[in-house]
Amino acid sequence: MQRSHRIKWFSVMIVVALSICLFSGCPDAPGNEDPPPESCSNDLDDGYMFVPNEYFINSWVFVHNDDFEHAKVVPDDMNCWNASISSDIDRDVFKISLKAGHNRIRMTNLTNDLELYLHNSSEWQIGSSTLGGTLDEVIDITPPEDGDYYIVVFGYQSSMSDYIIIVSRP
Repeated sequence: MQRSHRIKWFSVMIVVALSICLFSGCPDAPGNEDPPPESCSNDLDDGYMFVPNEYFINSWVFVHNDDFEHAKVVPDDMNCWNASISSDIDRDVFKISLKAGHNRIRMTNLTNDLELYLHNSSEWQIGSSTLGGTLDEVIDITPPEDGDYYIVVFGYQSSMSDYIIIVSRP
């Protein structure tokens, strides 16, 4: 098999694997209760995602989900996922739809100090949780209408940690 065919085959396999991770969801939590962390088996953040390469036809490049433009889109039926901050410059950005009414975003299972921020669709910060150490970070928000928001996670003073995000919607 030629090298270019192996690279294309590998690219297809990675895209399929990422699609499976993105479209499997955690069980819905009744009401506004958080599902237990052990029920979150979705690995949403692998640190990279595929985007079309604008310079070469039929090729893809790896891009971090480190900014709003490349935010990892969270499916509406996914209420929890595993991710990690794996370097001192890593930052994770997730685009999520929230419902009108009380919503809670919780980051748990930390081994180091991470920070949790929420931005609106205009990328303005509208909420944060910056507790010290390995305490759960929680943002409670009550949007007046359904809409898209961004969850931003990064390490305090270059901390690295695996984590679980749990979203409770009305």
